[in-house]
Parts: sequence; structure tokens; C-alpha cells
Amino acid sequence: MALTRVASTSKSAETQGSSQRKDAETREWAVVCAASTFDFGTGEIDPHKAAILFRSRHGGGVHKRVKERHSVFIERHYKNFREFGCIADAHRSGRPVIISEEDALAASKILKAGHWVTEKIKGLPGATYEELIYFSTMDEALLKSPQLQAIQQKYGVSPSKLLKRMHAVDPDLIRITLRSHHKFSYAELQDRIRWCLTMLARVAADPSMMYHIVFCDESTFVLHGLSKHSVQVYCSAGAARPSDVCFISDKTIKPIKVHFFLAVTAHGQYEDANGVVLYEECSGTTDIDRRANKLQDGSEMTGKQEYWTKENELAKSTTEEEMEALLHIVCTKFQKKTGHWPYLSIDNASIQAHIDVTCLKREGQPNISMPAHHNLKIPNYSPDINRGIEHQFGGGKPRVRNECYSLNHQVITGAELRKIVRRQFTTGVPKYSVAKDVAGLTLLWQIISSPAGQQWTDQESGRVCLGSGGNWGPRGSIMDVDKAAGTSKSAETQGSSQRKDAETREWAVVCAASTFDFGTGEIDPHKAAILFRSRHGGGVHKRVKERHSVFIERHYKNFREFGCIADAHRSGRPVIISEEDALAASKILKAGHWVTEKIKGLPGATYEELIYFSTMDEALLKSPQLQAIQQKYGVSPSKLLKRMHAVDPDLIRITLRSHHKFSYAELQDRIRWCLTMLARVAADPSMMYHIVFCDESTFVLHGLSKHSVQVYCSAGAARPSDVCFISDKTIKPIKVHFFLAVTAHGQYEDANGVVLYEECSGTTDIDRRANKLQDGSEMTGKQEYWTKENELAKSTTEEEMEALLHIVCTKFQKKTGHWPYLSIDNASIQAHIDVTCLKREGQPNISMPAHHNLKIPNYSPDINRGIEHQFGGGKPRVRNECYSLNHQVITGAELRKIVRRQFTTGVPKYSVAKDVAGLTLLWQIISSPAGQQWTDQESGRVCLGSGGNWGPRGSM
Repeated sequence: MALTRVASTSKSAETQGSSQRKDAETREWAVVCAASTFDFGTGEIDPHKAAILFRSRHGGGVHKRVKERHSVFIERHYKNFREFGCIADAHRSGRPVIISEEDALAASKILKAGHWVTEKIKGLPGATYEELIYFSTMDEALLKSPQLQAIQQKYGVSPSKLLKRMHAVDPDLIRITLRSHHKFSYAELQDRIRWCLTMLARVAADPSMMYHIVFCDESTFVLHGLSKHSVQVYCSAGAARPSDVCFISDKTIKPIKVHFFLAVTAHGQYEDANGVVLYEECSGTTDIDRRANKLQDGSEMTGKQEYWTKENELAKSTTEEEMEALLHIVCTKFQKKTGHWPYLSIDNASIQAHIDVTCLKREGQPNISMPAHHNLKIPNYSPDINRGIEHQFGGGKPRVRNECYSLNHQVITGAELRKIVRRQFTTGVPKYSVAKDVAGLTLLWQIISSPAGQQWTDQESGRVCLGSGGNWGPRGSIMDVDKAAGTSKSAETQGSSQRKDAETREWAVVCAASTFDFGTGEIDPHKAAILFRSRHGGGVHKRVKERHSVFIERHYKNFREFGCIADAHRSGRPVIISEEDALAASKILKAGHWVTEKIKGLPGATYEELIYFSTMDEALLKSPQLQAIQQKYGVSPSKLLKRMHAVDPDLIRITLRSHHKFSYAELQDRIRWCLTMLARVAADPSMMYHIVFCDESTFVLHGLSKHSVQVYCSAGAARPSDVCFISDKTIKPIKVHFFLAVTAHGQYEDANGVVLYEECSGTTDIDRRANKLQDGSEMTGKQEYWTKENELAKSTTEEEMEALLHIVCTKFQKKTGHWPYLSIDNASIQAHIDVTCLKREGQPNISMPAHHNLKIPNYSPDINRGIEHQFGGGKPRVRNECYSLNHQVITGAELRKIVRRQFTTGVPKYSVAKDVAGLTLLWQIISSPAGQQWTDQESGRVCLGSGGNWGPRGSM
């Protein structure tokens, strides 16, 4: 709970006097600490030892008010005290510095402009081109722009204060997120252009082809026990923040995986199935029993039930043989239902690359033979072209997380998760979502196949489009002309709208009449819907929001009965939901719903838990009152929600993150650990600065869309293109697996608190024999580590971890004269570390007291924040530097240099010290009874105990 602001008034004379008294107390304590380290032999003080005492609890937390290095602050005030007999700084006259609007605008212009870099063209020696790179941080901009440096130095302000002033005077300065993607080679661009041109020609010759395409692919949904997921819920802005979520039981920490195959189409015969032709779980799914597994239509899966790799091992992911069997099922089902063989839209993954549609095989079934051109096989790295299936994966996975949350953490087995995933990727698929994607494909193909920069207006939709020359279509390349103008509808445009509605109805009647059967006297609405969506209709089907077959049937019936194509006249104004009903609906949505939970280990015992609604559909399903309000006005859920937001500003949607759900024993373990640490630090305040936080982590650079970076640019200019971190020749991810140890000890201030950074086994292209330690010395002893199976280690081993901790202890003791307290988690490679006998090949063993291994409780990254915050802050800095180098990261060696730099010299000053300064308060929060409230004497903050659980966000 953040420091409570009782009133929002400006500082009175009384509060200003209080602030001055606090400053005086801080200076007095600094002088006392300095004097306590005075050496009568040399006549000098020891600023680093004084800084340790300054930060101890004896100072009452006054060190938190100091924003500069503590040793410098102490030295300055001790000098003032010796020279002038006072503790005050020199008097500064005048008002605070105000950066002129002119200079702030000039600085903003520099920041928005970015900088140009020269790139070599691969394959053409000596040829280069210029590329614009935007600034991702103010520090980077200051480093590369002398003009910006000059403005900052002119006023002597910090980068953050200069940036704040720039934002105040220039609303056009924004920061946006760029996503990483694959960078196409020239050959790949030409391949994409050729493919799109071929498809445009084929669809022009046979418009119904679009609705015979089946988009197929496999995907994986993994449910993690720790912080890997998020879900958005509706709640009240004024109420306490809902607690975060746990998707997996505390007994199940190992991730649960559902590996599945999905095939979808826009064909009218599959409207009732939401476009889903086949959903099937594949090899590698957790707890899957292939022999008991049925197909979607309920039939048993005949033939081979389990698939094996070439190494004669049970497959852990989809095999080529399994994929061919699944495509065989898709083709059989589609042909049986529609009377046509499908066109298969599949990517170039290794398990699909050699699929031969002229002879599709499945054990126990006759082979299928289709023409070769029925395999559309899209170009390499082209998920945009395969959008029919990719959008289903992108939209379905959040729905799975929402349902897991709404079930209140009941997902504890693979079988339970499989039911949810199946439901959300079959009956949960939104109506017409596949049809909408297919309707926009021809325009996408035109954009990709047109020369880069060529602009034209699409005749069907009236949209202004921009060619990409084979590249990704830039965001915003499809733009609505009316929205661009930003004007409201005039009488003329309203008349135009009515004419368009008439044209749509006329075309629907024509399509229906074309399918009239004189024998039965009936039309075929599904065939009519296919023609209705064809290019011959000029895109009018895009204006229809209901099922096309229903729309056609209704208007054809009107035409036959009344000789007209108009709907029944609707009199009166549009429906307006009353403010009273909208507020009542908002209250229901914010309230969520209560569920009854069983207490594990106590038969018959239960407790109530509040679950918030993640979607309007879920709220309508579970609340009859909300249903009644919607039915009273006959509006859509989205329109009702829009009205609720308009009348109730307190209704918000927030993101909840997943976390581990502690058992009772784990809560007690965390409480005991925190109480023990508080007692030890109270007895020895300097202990806090002898703790070394150690852990390992991995930074992986992917060639496709796995990363993002934020850059400054102009809101009015064209959006910068997305980024590519890895060369088009390097698609395999590049990995840096590293060990980091940090401390808040004063002796390590110049090293930004970093005791040791070292790359570990599993790092891409690492040469252990040429690898030096951070201090420049050769790494003696074993250079390569092996697993128990006698294979070269692909990740850090227990032996390697012990050697790294041996190095940490040696370096720390040599520099500070004390053995460190090691803060390490309970990962398997660290669980059996014995600090009373730390070994490293070629070096003498180290023996420390057993209590120097702090070994934090299970699943407690919050307690190990000294290192976890470094990982969380360092990885974005690595991505920023990769971007600023303009995609030059193509090898493991180059990435290793960047990661080393950002986790050593790039670590922000005092970041570790700030984390350590707040640890005692965190320990108090965790060890206090849940709900207990008190005011911290050091900081004046209002705190809330968590009873061993995670401290709520904003608790400090």
C-alpha cells in the first residue's frame, strides 16, 4: 500500500520546516558515521565503512532521502563540518532551473529524429545503404547527439527532468513499441510476390476457391505454475486491487502442455462449427492417452495411435507421419461434407515440408490423391499470409487463460486443461472470425505483391492501400478514408449509406435466385452465401454483420412475399440505455462472483473466494440480472459495455499476473525465514551489505516475433518499421546462459554492485577454453562440464554452479575482508550446495559457517529481489542495444558482448543498494499476519501484512 496522501495541498510553512529538519538530521547522521571511522594514525575517515553504518537501521532510514552516492555525501558533509563547523551545503540563490520552451522543443526534435546508420549490402562488396534508427532511451540519445548533450549541460539537469520538460511542451513526442520479425532476403521477397500474384490470378478465375481453402497448423498451449501468464478482469478503480492468480495447483509446478492441430475454413457448410474442420490433440500433450482419444466427430481414431521418432523413442511433439494422418482426416471430412477436395494452406515447418497431396497416407485407411496444386504451401516465414489459422491461435489462447481463471484455479492436470483448450478452439471460436480473415486476404495479397511505396484506393472497400514490395504490410497500410478525414456523416454520406444497403440486399437476392431449384422450388442458402462473398459482389458482403446465409434467406423471402428488398421499418430513435440501468449493470460487472473452494487436506472444509469477470460474455452467462438488462434493450454485449464505461468512470479493466499458490507449509516457511533474517540483521546491521545475491538466467534472441523494443518518435509521422534482431541467414535462436552475483557492499559501488558475471554451459558458440573471468584472469580447472549421462552440458550443472560460487566467495573475501552471505534459490543445481566445503577443481576448498548459505524459501523470487530485479531490468537494455546496433547481432559471440556489457557496466548505479534498502520492510510485510496494518517508522509508509504470501502490489 503506497504512502497515504492525506491531502493534496501544497507545502505549508510547517511541512517545509519539517522537510528542513529531516535534511538536517540526515547530514548530522552522515557526520556521526564519518567520525566513527576516523583513524587517528592517518587523520582520515573511511567513507565506505561510514556508508555501511549510514545505511544501517541505527540511522532510522534517513539514508533513503539521499539520491547521490552515500560515501560522497558523507565525505562532503564531514569536510564542511571540519572546515566551517556546520553541516549545511553552500547556499543556492534563485529559483529552480526552468528549461526554456525553445530549448525543450529543440531537444524533442533531436530525440524524435533518431540517427542514420550506414549498412553494408550482403553479397555486394562495397555497396551500402542508409537506415534510420530511433533512440530507445534518453541515455543513448545523449551519447550519440552532441546537440542534446549541450542542451542538458546548459541547464545542468538530469536526463529524466529534460525528458519530462520535452513531453510537457511537445505532445507530438511519443514512445511506441516495435516488435521483432524475420528480415526477408531478396529471394524470399520475390517468392512472396510470385505466390501472391499466382493466388490472385487463381481466385480471379475461380472465386469460390477462397471458400475451399482449409488453413492448417499445429500449436502449443503451455500452462506454467509461476509468473508466465496474465488475464484481464473488470473491477472497481476505487477498490483494493484484486490478488493475482494461480492457474496450477501448488502440488503441480511442472508446466502442463497441450500440443494440438487445428484446421479452419470459411466454407458455408462449416458455419455451424464456427469454421472449424478439425481439432485434434497431438503427441507431446501432457497426460494424453492416445488410445482413448476420439476425433471431434466422436469416432475412434483407427490405425496408429502412438507415434515414434526415427530414434525409436515415443514422440514428444508432432511427427511427419502424424501430420500426414491429420491432413488425411481433414481432406476426408471436407470432401464428405462439401463435395470438393480442399486447398491446403500449410507452412514450411519440417514436419509439413515433404507432404505430398497426390498421395496422402494414413494407416488403416485408403490413400487420398488430389491434384498437386491443392497444396498451397505458403512461402517461408509468412504467418501473415496464413492469417486464417494464425489469428485463431492468437485469439484462442487468451480465451483459454480467461476460462482457467474463471474456473478459479481448478486446472491441475493435463486432462482438465485439454478440455478447456478443445472447447475454446471449437465451440469458443467467434462466429465468422475465419470468414472475416478470408474476406481480407485478396487485399493483403495485392498489398504484398505491389511495389514498395505504391499507393492506390481499393475499389471494393474504398480504403487507401500502400504496397510493401513483398515485405510485411506496414501497420496502418489499410486505412479507412472516412476515418482519415475525421468528419461526421453528412446528409450526403447518409444517403450514400442507404444506397449501399440497397445494393447489398439486391446482390443477396440475385445470389439466392441463382441457386433456385425448379424441382423443389427452394434455394440453397449456403451456395448462395459462397457467391455472395465472391469478388463479383464488389465486397458488399463485408457490410453484413450477421450470418450470410440467414441474411440472404430473409431478403429473398421478403422479395418473394412483398416484392421488395427492405427490412421492416423501424420507427423511433436508436436505443439509449438509461443511466440507471447502465450503472446497475456496471455494479454487477465490477462485483464479480463468489465461488466455493475446498481446503486441501481438510475434508469437508471450504472457503469462499471472489472471482472477477474477464469478459462480458462470461458475465452475461453467470448473471441473470445482467442478462435481463441486455434483453430489456436488445443490444449487443459490446454496446452495453460501452454505455457502462460512459456512465461509470470507476469501471476499469486491469491485468492480473499468474503466480505460484503457496501451501500452508510454504507460507509458514516464508514467515519463519523472514523473522529469522529480521532478528539476524537487528543483531548485526552490516550483514545486509555482506549479502551476495546469486542466480543464473538466460537471454534468448529469436529470429521471428519474440521481442519488442520501445523507441521515441513523432506521433504525426509514419510509424517506424518493426525490427529484426537476427540476420536472415540465422533463424535458429541465439542463447546466452549466464551467472550473475550482485551486492550492496560499498567496495563494489564502482562496479555497480556486480561481484561476478560469467557465461555458463549452453551458451551459443561459447569457447570455454578462451573464456576469461570478469577480472581478466584465466579460468583455471575444468573448462567444460558434462552431465551424468556423459554428454556435454547444455545448461549449468551442479558442479559448474559450485565452482562459480567458489569464485564469488574468493573475490568477495579478498576485496572486503569478509565471507559473503549467499542468497541462492532452491533450483536443483543449487539445492545441495554445501558452503562448509565449496569445491572448485584446481583450487583449495572454501569453508564458511553453514548459516552463510541463506538459501531462500521455495518459489520466493520476491525475497531474492536483489538479483531478480537485475534480470528484469537488464534484458530490455540488451534488446535496446541490439536495436541501436541496427540488426548487427548475428552470432553468439556478438550477443555475448552485449549481454556482458548490460549486466556489468550497464547496471544502473545504486540499483542493488535500493533493492537491499527495502528488504527489511518486505520481510516485515511477509512475516506479519495477513491484513494487519501499520505505519513504518523509517519511511512513514502505511503497510499491510501478507501472512507469508506475496506482498500486494503497491505495498511498499
